[in-house]
Amino acid sequence: VSHEARVWAAVHQGANFIEKHFTLDRAQPDADSRFSLNPADLAQTIQTVRAAEEALGGERKVFDEEKSTAQWAKRSVVAAMDIPAGAEITRAHLTSKRPGTGIRSKDYHAMLGKRATALIAKNTLIRWEQLEN
Repeated sequence: VSHEARVWAAVHQGANFIEKHFTLDRAQPDADSRFSLNPADLAQTIQTVRAAEEALGGERKVFDEEKSTAQWAKRSVVAAMDIPAGAEITRAHLTSKRPGTGIRSKDYHAMLGKRATALIAKNTLIRWEQLEN
C-alpha cells in the first residue's frame, strides 16, 4: 500500500493528526532519516490530506426538504404486543416502525428493565413518560 493511500485512508477514518518524521537529507546517518519525509514528500502528503478532506466535504447541512423525508424514513420504538401496566420491559415487548417521530429505535436498550406505568397498546409509539425505573 502506498504512502498516499495510507494518508487518504487515515483522513477518511477521521484522523485529526498525522505524524510523520521529517528530514532535509535522507542520507544522514541516523535511525530516522531513511524513512522520513523530505520536503517534496511533505508537500505531497499535505496535498493528499487536503484532497481527502475536500472529498469528504464540509459539514453536512440538512435541508428543510430533507427533514420530512428523514422523519418518515427513520424508525421509532413501538410496542410489539400489549404491555400491561407494571410489566418489566424486555426485548420481546419492543419493535421498531416508521415514522421516526418517537424514541429512536437505536435507543431501545435504555428502555429495557423499566416498568410500564399504564397499559401500552400493541403497535403504539412508546414514550418515556409511559415508563418508570
